[in-house]
Amino acid sequence: VFSDVDASTPEGAAIYKLYENGIIDGNGDGTFTPNNFVTRAQLCKMVNNIWKLTTPAKEGFKDVTEKDWFYNHVLIGKEAGYIKGFDDGTFKGENYVTREQACAIVCRVSGIKDVEKTITISDTVSAWAIADVKKIIANGLVDIEANNTFRATQNMKRGELAKLLAQFL
Repeated sequence: VFSDVDASTPEGAAIYKLYENGIIDGNGDGTFTPNNFVTRAQLCKMVNNIWKLTTPAKEGFKDVTEKDWFYNHVLIGKEAGYIKGFDDGTFKGENYVTREQACAIVCRVSGIKDVEKTITISDTVSAWAIADVKKIIANGLVDIEANNTFRATQNMKRGELAKLLAQFL
């Protein structure tokens, strides 16, 4: 289905699992671009599809209008409580999601529990996200990388998010 996805890799298998379950549909041109970064709006669409969330909030964010393709997805995410937006009342749907933001969102929507496991992360994780990042790692949903790095403040790639989310199907 996707010319740029190798189904024999763990990431590729996850992408195809999401595709086969109607969670994602790619770029419309036969590609998925797994190494591109995920926007906040794209993440909302995927999360809503996986958890079958459909109830929108009555009020949204000041930078999200009915003209935006992601309008309903964002309102659904807000109602479900997994997205909060920013202090200035914006959502910034076209901004990329960092790895730590994705961990926080998945923790909020999935309700995964803490696991008694010592997690050592050698690179920077924001204070607000450390508990969620450790919970995701402890539950085996995302691996810690070489030298105990996690790249928490870096943008998450589409393939990385697919690998994380496919575990909830």
